[in-house]
Amino acid sequence: VQDSTERRLAEQRVRESEARYRAIFDNAAEGAFLETLDGRILDVNVNACRMNGYSRAELLTMRVADLVPPEAGSLAGVERSLEETGEYHAQTYNRRRDGTVFPVEVAISLLRLTGGPAVLALVRDMTEQRRFTDELADREARLSLLVKQLPTVLWTVDRDLVFTSSLGAGLAKLGLEPGQVVGVPLSRYFDSDDPDFPPIAAHRRALSGEPARYEFEWSGETFVTALEPLRDGTVHAFRYPLLR
Repeated sequence: VQDSTERRLAEQRVRESEARYRAIFDNAAEGAFLETLDGRILDVNVNACRMNGYSRAELLTMRVADLVPPEAGSLAGVERSLEETGEYHAQTYNRRRDGTVFPVEVAISLLRLTGGPAVLALVRDMTEQRRFTDELADREARLSLLVKQLPTVLWTVDRDLVFTSSLGAGLAKLGLEPGQVVGVPLSRYFDSDDPDFPPIAAHRRALSGEPARYEFEWSGETFVTALEPLRDGTVHAFRYPLLR
């Protein structure tokens, strides 16, 4: 009679470990792929199927290369990184069943399993994030174009009432270049240390968290300055000519 208690405990630990792996693998927010070193797909979770438009049965007959479009480039860099560090992280592209190419972020790890080495790849669909980033860049480009063309001035000041930025086509009317006043205190720019001087008083109100505005005359024109407090405790200012 051989005492099999230790063997049964070991088998139980293996079953528990496999159950934990399956729970993590199946419920990962990303598409999860378990692959051989030569790129054959061994296992996938539901999100991997949904992301790529294939059934699980279809993916298990495929190789990683079947999901990689030409836009993603060569897989040689992945293999080299896994050999050197056991990990690989990148933003690249995948291809869906219908041929659609979409951006993804991948995190790949080399695993040492009892049956031999394998690769775990977590793939996140970046389509929505890329769209948001592109829209934001487009909006910023349009805003930059407006600032350059309209007779306005934008600037920011820090908590010490020192200019940290300045731009806009309206700077030319003031005889200034973009960024020229960066690092200059408001007191020196306005040649006044009086805390009740309207521009300085308005900036102080904005620094306290209260939006403010003031008007001033320059070369026969009236300009309006609107001041908005920012979350980091600084102030953003927008100056434009007042149209009568």
